[in-house]
Parts: sequence; structure tokens; C-alpha cells
Amino acid sequence: MPEHLHLFVGFGTTMSMADFMEEVKAISSKFINEKGWVKGKFEWQRGYGVFSYSRSQIDNVIILLMR
Repeated sequence: MPEHLHLFVGFGTTMSMADFMEEVKAISSKFINEKGWVKGKFEWQRGYGVFSYSRSQIDNVIILLMR
């Protein structure tokens, strides 16, 4: 996918990943549409991928994402 986004976030245990992604997509879609940054209506694709890492690997993940 040439047009995609990576988020690297600390995540607690009080919210499900599905609820988190629903909120991220809703808030960001509304913001993008209100700003008029795209022609027509902006919508995220339906799916998403999630990967987890241990706290001890944060530096390695950042290095990997910066490549």
C-alpha cells in the first residue's frame, strides 16, 4: 500500500484495540474532512493491522520504523 500510516503508541489495558482504532479513525476522518485536505470525502479503509512489542524493544522498533 503506497498510502498508509504507522502509529506507534503506548497502550493501556482499559480500552480494546478495536475501540481505540475506531476512535482514531473517526476523529482523524472528521478532522481531515473539516480541513478539506482531500477532494471529496475522506474515509479510512475498513481493516487495519496491529503488532505488539515489549517495552524493552521500543528503541529497536523506532530504529526499524525510521529505515
